[in-house]
Amino acid sequence: MFLFLVCSFSNQVYQTPSMIYRASGESANIFCSHNIISHNQILWFKQAGKQLIYLGYVYYGDTFPEAGMDVTMGGNADRNQNCTLTVERLNMSSSAVYLCAARYHSATSNERLVQKPGTKLTVTEPGLEVTEPSVEVLKPSAKECKDKNKKRKKTLVCVASQFYPDHVSMSWRLNGVQTDKGVVTGRAIRRPDKSYGITSRLKVQAKDWFRPGNNFTCMVGFYNGNKTTFHSGSFVFLRIWLIKPFRSYEPVFYS
Repeated sequence: MFLFLVCSFSNQVYQTPSMIYRASGESANIFCSHNIISHNQILWFKQAGKQLIYLGYVYYGDTFPEAGMDVTMGGNADRNQNCTLTVERLNMSSSAVYLCAARYHSATSNERLVQKPGTKLTVTEPGLEVTEPSVEVLKPSAKECKDKNKKRKKTLVCVASQFYPDHVSMSWRLNGVQTDKGVVTGRAIRRPDKSYGITSRLKVQAKDWFRPGNNFTCMVGFYNGNKTTFHSGSFVFLRIWLIKPFRSYEPVFYS
């Protein structure tokens, strides 16, 4: 068992690809490299839920996979070389996030690790096809819309649904410019029909919501096995003014 710490040089470890789909019975290859002069080992881990499982390591060109893990390792763990983790005989329990980490080890020293966010591997279920999401943006509730208190924020909700598997990312744009302020995104939830759904909320200042012409767009990235496709939903706030009598009608929304 290896005890390790994660340090701040994680941008010196590189792992690809970020996402993989495979069918049951196939294998998957994950690649890792680093550019740290002193480090000479690559370690591999499997993150399944809250459990971190140690899979083995590569020391220079020698490989030491743990027994019973259905993985093989190859390559060289030295600087600017490539290491490969092959997950074999895939089954549903193989779906997880796989992580590589680099470290320096000698008889007198055991420097802490450098770790990079991992590869999400999904083993697709028999009979289920890869399906891209539908996206809808819901306007703030009627109660929120009627309250014009400038200190009160308005909440837009983006709903992405009917997609499989759950390899998605979500972001918001205001008039074409990405915004992270006031954004809360949940986790993808499995539905009874075995598809996935996910929501993201954007809280905006009342002045931004009531400003005519403001365009609120939700962008959903979906990895379809070959590339990431993007899907969007939006609302444009438009207030129509009449000169006689001088009053405003309810806002009109375009989705």
